[in-house]
Amino acid sequence: MRKRDFKVVVIGDSGVGKSTFISALINESLNKLTHIDKHQPIQLPPEMFNHPQCNTTLIDTKCQPNQLPEQVRIADVILLMYAIDDDGSWERLNKFWLRELKEKEFKQPIIVVGNKLDLMGLDEDREYCRIFKVIKQLVKDFSQVEMGIECSSIKLQGVQDVINCAQRTYLYPLAPLYNLVNKSLTEGFKKALTRIFRICDRDGDGKWSDFELERFQKKVFKKHLDSSDIAGIKDLIEEELKDDSNKKSFITLQGFMVLQKRGIELMKIQISWTILRYFNYKDDLTLEESLFQEEYLNNYNTRLKFDQNAGQTVELSDFALQKLKSIFLLNGQTLTQTQFNYIFYPVMFQTNFPLLQQYRSESQQITLTQWLALWKYE
Repeated sequence: MRKRDFKVVVIGDSGVGKSTFISALINESLNKLTHIDKHQPIQLPPEMFNHPQCNTTLIDTKCQPNQLPEQVRIADVILLMYAIDDDGSWERLNKFWLRELKEKEFKQPIIVVGNKLDLMGLDEDREYCRIFKVIKQLVKDFSQVEMGIECSSIKLQGVQDVINCAQRTYLYPLAPLYNLVNKSLTEGFKKALTRIFRICDRDGDGKWSDFELERFQKKVFKKHLDSSDIAGIKDLIEEELKDDSNKKSFITLQGFMVLQKRGIELMKIQISWTILRYFNYKDDLTLEESLFQEEYLNNYNTRLKFDQNAGQTVELSDFALQKLKSIFLLNGQTLTQTQFNYIFYPVMFQTNFPLLQQYRSESQQITLTQWLALWKYE
């Protein structure tokens, strides 16, 4: 993965330990003690953390009570800090901080950080029941809250883990893929998975054979699947779907989606993003512009450049027309509006074209000739 620059902004009430938290990270990176009231933005050494491809800038904040710091506007990830030993501190998460961020329509992912863990007098085998109680309702009320974590800045306990979580949230964003409240895949992610499934369904029969599954694994992950691996995947899908439809000789689109949902719930979201990025999806689930560059409109026999300003036109190749014909025939001898909508389901914007009434007002179906006429002028 290419190097990526991102900014982490630390916000929270005065006295919760924001500057001490940043000092702790400086201490670990420089191996010397330091503490000042307000830090300038600092660049964290990439080798300190689990994702060295991240160029991480950490930004401390100070502001008046009941006021959001200006630095929130440039944040890629927000660390919202509270003091574990102060009930008033965590109550302010809901009453002011998250409410204000929501009203101002900030969309960045938020990680809730419970600082001053050392004041709780707990040993190394502590349970994290407190942070779960804190964020359980926050996740339901504020969609930008993705997780919670505790640390002790004084004892340098868990401070690197906080940054690791922030980097992971940035590299593999959850919100575009999964709704934490409903515990379901987002509509955009379902559309993307549908497109990917269809691309890898080489014979167009609406399901993946073992061969197609193994081919997908080799393309995306550069790894081989043996028979036991394939059986394990099908077992997991069967467990989730509560049936054995995938245990025969194929995997359905529903099974593929269930597999991704299960991975996300097991905190393996990077698997989903590896798949999405291989198939040219960006973080907002739109496709990379490189897929639509003019070079793809070239005449591959003469290598003539397509120039819209010169009054030129293009037409589909025989191969493309044959592909469109095969898509149509998969749905039978005619196409209904419902089938048309299904074909274009992976498209990320509303597709209302064509209206079937344009062909025959009394007909609710279009023929193969009418379908091809959408793409080819004769």
